[in-house]
Amino acid sequence: RSDYSIEESKVVFKFMTNRYDYEREIKWRKELCNEDSKAVIKDDILPILSHLDPNAIDGEIDKKYAEERVGVRFKAMPLYSKDIASGQTIDLTVYPYALVFPYAAGGTMQDSMTRGTLTPSEAKLCAYKMGLVLDELHQCGLVHGSFSPKNILAFFEGEKGEEHLKLGGLSSVTPMDQDMYKQGAISAGGKCLFDYTALTPEMFMKVNTTQLQKYNIYWQLVREIEGVTISEEAIKPRFDPITSETYVLKCYCNHEKAMALNNYLPYDLASFDRTVDVWAFGVLLFTLLSGGESLFQPNQRTGRVTSMELLAKWDANVAESIVSQYIPDLAAQDLLLHILVPKEDREKLSMK
Repeated sequence: RSDYSIEESKVVFKFMTNRYDYEREIKWRKELCNEDSKAVIKDDILPILSHLDPNAIDGEIDKKYAEERVGVRFKAMPLYSKDIASGQTIDLTVYPYALVFPYAAGGTMQDSMTRGTLTPSEAKLCAYKMGLVLDELHQCGLVHGSFSPKNILAFFEGEKGEEHLKLGGLSSVTPMDQDMYKQGAISAGGKCLFDYTALTPEMFMKVNTTQLQKYNIYWQLVREIEGVTISEEAIKPRFDPITSETYVLKCYCNHEKAMALNNYLPYDLASFDRTVDVWAFGVLLFTLLSGGESLFQPNQRTGRVTSMELLAKWDANVAESIVSQYIPDLAAQDLLLHILVPKEDREKLSMK
């Protein structure tokens, strides 16, 4: 028919192993982005075009997906995973759930910073826009919990192709009034449910010999119960050869069986509240204003990194030393020194 046409649009499939994370991504979009929602950030959240569950018995699309995800067409797709080396085959049967997102032509903010330093106006727009989104989430009584450049995506919209930033990564969104979910969770499958690039200072701890022994016993018991391989990057103690001090991340396994072992942990778990987002926002500002440096991961160009030992001792003096080293602008220094503070001081701040 001459009056019939199909408009093609690029999309991105996100294949997932964890049903809980899959359901949370859907749940929070339904609550924040539905027509009756009072949230004003509907257009600033990365939308889901479709969600696919091969175990669903009612949906025809889900049934078709269950058949085709093990077929030739899916195997031919360009697949990427940060957990799998380049060139390795990805077995999609291990990733039963899928979310379909619109393709972000501008990539992630992480992509932009990898390609080169953002202009001052681009950095200012990103910080302003994302600050408003986080503030609105907090007004709704929610903590994002995984706020980082890789979860900020750039779309080009309208006739002029104006850039519009959207926030994704909603599987970590958590109500502020809960007390069960803590920072540093590792799933029963061994996956770290946190972002290394925005860990708060309270996640780092110096341990003595007795505490280290309890720590090692805990993770050995977790391995025996769950029968999984836990990321060594997350749980391996860091030894400082200069001071002979040992440091660990305050991680834990969030599976029901493993939670019964929490008395073996030599530390109290770090709370999961809005101060987590405030810190992550400060980390983003630091990266934007420093030309790509990070408080945690080594810069790809310089290799410099802030040590775990320094983060465990984080205070005003440590913050001033690092910020003044990488941020030349005095006004920007003052702003960061107001945000990148210990938890008790961040509790007095809001995104406004």
